[in-house]
Formats: sequence, structure tokens, C-alpha cells
Amino acid sequence: MDKFKRFRFFFYLPIIIIGLLCTIVFDWALYVQEEKTLQNWMQQIADAEILHLNRAMDRYINISAAIEDHLMENRGLPPGGLHA
Repeated sequence: MDKFKRFRFFFYLPIIIIGLLCTIVFDWALYVQEEKTLQNWMQQIADAEILHLNRAMDRYINISAAIEDHLMENRGLPPGGLHA
């Protein structure tokens, strides 16, 4: 009976070790994929924020250019002249 227990131990030991190694490799692969997914998601958010900021900057540049044009045309006077 002692030989049978020893045989069973040495039979199952490589299976357990291989199972643990497979689990570790699978877990590492999932971690790497999750990190790549998270990095891609954060990059998309950053790109969207940059686009939003660029549009806002363009809008304010256009507004300031329109104000500058108005001031140049009216010599710095408000709309309607001095008595408006």
C-alpha cells in the first residue's frame, strides 16, 4: 500500500505543477491584455480631450479675431459710436 501512495504522489505531482504553471501563464497573459486595453482606452480619452481643447481654442481665437476686426473698423469705438 505504501508503494501505491508513493506512486500516486509522484504521478499527481507533475500534473499539479503543470497546472500551476499554466495558471500563472494564463493570469500573466490576461494581465498584459488588460493593461493594453486600459492604455488604449486612456489614449482614446486623452485624444478626445485634446480635440475638445483644440476646438475651444479655435473658437476663442476666432472670437478674438472678430473683436479685433471690429475694433480696427470702428477705431476702437463701441457699436453705435460714443453716445450709444
